[in-house]
Amino acid sequence: MKLTTIYLSAVLLFLAGCDSASEDANDVLPPQIFISSPEARSSFRVGEWIYVEVELAENDVLHQYTMIVDELDSSRRLLTKSDHLHSKEVTLLDSVKVEADQAATWQVMVIAEDHNGNVAQAVTEVNVFP
Repeated sequence: MKLTTIYLSAVLLFLAGCDSASEDANDVLPPQIFISSPEARSSFRVGEWIYVEVELAENDVLHQYTMIVDELDSSRRLLTKSDHLHSKEVTLLDSVKVEADQAATWQVMVIAEDHNGNVAQAVTEVNVFP
């Protein structure tokens, strides 16, 4: 019982610290997402690394983001990264090693949301070869 009380208290403190109302309640602009790497339609071979670099910018306050790398042909998830944040700008950096036994298309997708619920999405695709 005591452990449950401590856990619930921690959750409530976390939620109280994340005020979903932003400084500008009339903000209707979604965050901006710039995928600078990899370049769209780039080609990669087995053993190479795909370096992902994404800039997120928001006129008010970013709330959260999710970055996903999928193999489209098989729906295989290669990378998922998400975070809750409170800032106007953030740079996301990550990498995925190419491991493929046949040619495929991989997709890098980033979704960002601000504290007013405005959502943006950006996608780029690359080709991988064995």
